[in-house]
Amino acid sequence: ATAKLATTATGVSVHGEVAASQDYPNIRPTIDFNFAATKKLDPRIIYQRTGPASFVNEFGNIVLVGENHARFDHDPVTRECKGLLIEEQRSNDVANSQNVGGYSGGYMNGGTFTYPDDVVAPDGSTKGVLKMVSDSSTGYHGVQYTISGFGSNQNWAYQVWVKALPGSSINQISLYDNAQSGATNNGSLVMNTTTGVFSSNGNQAESVAYNNGWYQIKIKGTRATTNAQSAMLLVLYNGSTNSYAGDGSSGFYVWGGQYENDTHIWTSFIPTYGRTQTRGDDDLIIDGEDFTDFINPSEGTIIADYKVIAEDPEIIYLSDGTAARRIGLYEAGSNQTRFIIGNSGTLADTTDSAGTTVGDNIKAAGAYKLNDIAAAKNGVISSTDSSATIPPDLDRAYIGGYYDGTVQGVLGLRRLIYYPQRLPNSQLVTLTA
Repeated sequence: ATAKLATTATGVSVHGEVAASQDYPNIRPTIDFNFAATKKLDPRIIYQRTGPASFVNEFGNIVLVGENHARFDHDPVTRECKGLLIEEQRSNDVANSQNVGGYSGGYMNGGTFTYPDDVVAPDGSTKGVLKMVSDSSTGYHGVQYTISGFGSNQNWAYQVWVKALPGSSINQISLYDNAQSGATNNGSLVMNTTTGVFSSNGNQAESVAYNNGWYQIKIKGTRATTNAQSAMLLVLYNGSTNSYAGDGSSGFYVWGGQYENDTHIWTSFIPTYGRTQTRGDDDLIIDGEDFTDFINPSEGTIIADYKVIAEDPEIIYLSDGTAARRIGLYEAGSNQTRFIIGNSGTLADTTDSAGTTVGDNIKAAGAYKLNDIAAAKNGVISSTDSSATIPPDLDRAYIGGYYDGTVQGVLGLRRLIYYPQRLPNSQLVTLTA
């Protein structure tokens, strides 16, 4: 008859046992890579990447790195660690990306252009920032970068950093592709360099705040079928037009252009150092004894915590390098989280019904055992399969890559866990909630 739960003058009183609805494993995982917390790679992981690259550190600054340097990326606004940054191969076709005025194929118009040594760039340096102060001529007041030689009707993505000029009475800028007036689905924006407030012609543009008053502005689109070049025009906007009689004092700072061809995805900044540069994909593999020491060939559970940066990322594949024998956690189709078991023609592919979108934070799990497969996503069992055999002779794990290592995902991998048992569904729900 005693009340099991009652309030008191100082809190609550409980009579009887306390039972928790959440169910946790009572075994240890054989791998637990908490990339977001440790910001380092486990020595069992072999990592390779060619070319220059960058990431955002915990202070919100862009850090430039060379090849084979693993990157642990952060949100420039919240400073939250996104985890291990995994990207596909991309090229920056801006030949001198840190020096906007030094663009090959670019021009500066309608003002005076200098390189002050007292303005800190988004990468923390005091070099390469271009200062544009408009003159009193009538026309455009800003910079343009033109590239050509690519196939028409291809996707492109462009990004650059801008900052307000103190005392500027005209503090809006316009960014668009000046060569693609006949194209459709092209991004353009007008942004206030003081407040960061921007307007655009759709979902083909973004603005992201960085340190010291800098804003990263981004547009993307598709080149017209009759034009295989793009011309990124960044100019002052007086509230009604881009072309007008300047006041002789308004302007802006600009740094760090990046043009990516044949893609509709903005990726991390690629420094180019005077010529076009390619950032290779991030390849991560565990093999040999390091693999056999953690894997259970007959049953196991994979748990992943990640941020979706682009469509359809690969999370992890256990395989022998072929499609015939693989166990994979990935996203595909309509951005659906999937868990696949392939064994010499026998295939179990459990699919989550709820799609994900770019920017989503996902916790997903895949558990396997003979005729007992389950997948979970964000605290819900996505699907199950009761007719699957487990592939033998698995000898490697590709992290962020396809079963043969040929296709990379684009994601921030915060945590990756492997249990050498098929955890019950109640625990999959708890671990992904």
